[in-house]
Amino acid sequence: MPQDVFWQLVSELGDERFYMLALILIYIAYSPRLGYRLSMIFLMSMWLNVALKNTLQYPRPSSFMWKTEVSGYSFPSGHAQGVSTFWFRLLIECRKLWILPIAILVTSLVSYSRIYLGVHYLHDVVAGVILGLTFAITPTLIGLRFKLTNLESLLPKVISIVAIMLLLISSLIPGGYGDIPLICGYMFGLSAGYDRLKYKSLKISLCLRMILVVIAFLTAYIIKMVYVGLSLRNVVLDFIVYSIVGFIISYVIPTVGSYLLSIKPNLLR
Repeated sequence: MPQDVFWQLVSELGDERFYMLALILIYIAYSPRLGYRLSMIFLMSMWLNVALKNTLQYPRPSSFMWKTEVSGYSFPSGHAQGVSTFWFRLLIECRKLWILPIAILVTSLVSYSRIYLGVHYLHDVVAGVILGLTFAITPTLIGLRFKLTNLESLLPKVISIVAIMLLLISSLIPGGYGDIPLICGYMFGLSAGYDRLKYKSLKISLCLRMILVVIAFLTAYIIKMVYVGLSLRNVVLDFIVYSIVGFIISYVIPTVGSYLLSIKPNLLR
């Protein structure tokens, strides 16, 4: 049915692939600082989502109700949590009022799509949105309360340690790791790369930045598909492979772009 296809497309706005591309775009094409901060908050939110799902292990609605294929547990909704984390944190970071209606609209549409498609209950998406808003707001409250703005240079190192700690804590989850090693590995790799980049804005033409965004996304996608295709997945390898992906995206590709521009100043100006 046409409305089924429409809501399936809307649901894709809450898919991890959409946010992986969006965060790469922000990091390389706009601001490494903003892209890194958004990525860390989003990934931590997704870590908690997977941890809660695999701990609580609430079943989804009956598969007879599904209008799209899904896997995993139901509570809380990862799509609702991810979309609300991303858009409302983007609103707070950018302080642009025009982002607010977009954040409300996209969060509402994606959340409803999960109910319409029969893969979540109402309380799943409500809980997801509440958790997403919590992750969007809490870093600002902590920063204001403890005045941590002068410690930003330490953030990548701290988060690298946090990523390893979250991975170790996840061994206690009754339902297993799920995608947690991928999330923690990506956090670790992004932090390592961003730390080496020294928080500088990329002095690269917009055209070259967009090319680098495409290269970064394709590189991440190809590595993921090859790795999954080899059927070698385990906790340690997941963490290592996605650490490499994160480092390539956050440091190697931007550095290559800067190097190309240094030897050919008029490249894609």
